[in-house]
Amino acid sequence: MIVVVPTLPDNEPPVSRRRFLGLMGLGASTLLVAGAAGPVERVDHRYTDVSAMLAADPFYVAHHGCSRTWPEMSLYAYTESALRGFGALELSLARTSDGVWFGLHDATLDRTSGITGPQASAMTWAQVRSHRILGRMAADDPAQPSRPYLRWEELIAAFYPSQVIFVDPKYALTFQRELMAKMNALPGIPQDHLVCKDYGVSGDANKSTGWAELAATNGYRSWGYFFAADAAAIPRYQDRWDILGLNYGADESLWASMRAYGKPIIGHIAPNAAAVRAARAKGAVGLVVSSVGALPPGRRRFELAAR
Repeated sequence: MIVVVPTLPDNEPPVSRRRFLGLMGLGASTLLVAGAAGPVERVDHRYTDVSAMLAADPFYVAHHGCSRTWPEMSLYAYTESALRGFGALELSLARTSDGVWFGLHDATLDRTSGITGPQASAMTWAQVRSHRILGRMAADDPAQPSRPYLRWEELIAAFYPSQVIFVDPKYALTFQRELMAKMNALPGIPQDHLVCKDYGVSGDANKSTGWAELAATNGYRSWGYFFAADAAAIPRYQDRWDILGLNYGADESLWASMRAYGKPIIGHIAPNAAAVRAARAKGAVGLVVSSVGALPPGRRRFELAAR
């Protein structure tokens, strides 16, 4: 069957995994992937924890909930990504003036909502939620509907701890300790299900400041992503991070130097299967992908069935 994910009004409470399944008319979830006319193949749709993710070769992370396929960092995008077998989701966060953390990659809403407005940090949540993440931002299907911005609590209610979540405070680093307190307050062992992510050349090379240092102090693993332009800084900064990242198009010589550190490497941001193959050939164990089209063909169609 094809699953149609419902669109919820803004005043709905956060969607828990159980409530989501109830909306689907299901009592439990098993992700099944099928070809157009072939047998159904069962796939593992989640990693039990961060260690299990890192042990998978390869593992896939949905960049902003597959930002080329659906409106980035919307509940709809993350739900569609999870349904298609992504065991890990990547999230950038902003913080409003009244203390609401929500998904946003930029300092403003301008790119994602088409407005010309103030910094997100100067807006209230009421102001933010009056706008939408434009469907046309998703290059794979620009005619699709726009979607509401997503609060941290909504993402956690729907996908913690069933998915590994990569957490990036982005332009809200001033409040990183507040975000860390939110993470630490989650039930269970959040260190098993959350990864702290940031630009690799951040904090300082002595590991005494920044998100990576705070992650280590609180027992989280961290991912630092780099680009080819950072080649000179990588030797000084790589030691801050448990997992390294490099853009898939960087030269093989730079990839070779990255492999020499003996850490897991994530290739980013792959928009298609060719980019995934390029990153894999250079030694990427993980792939951050922005399009469902980057997944292996057998994982692109899906079905939800009661266990």
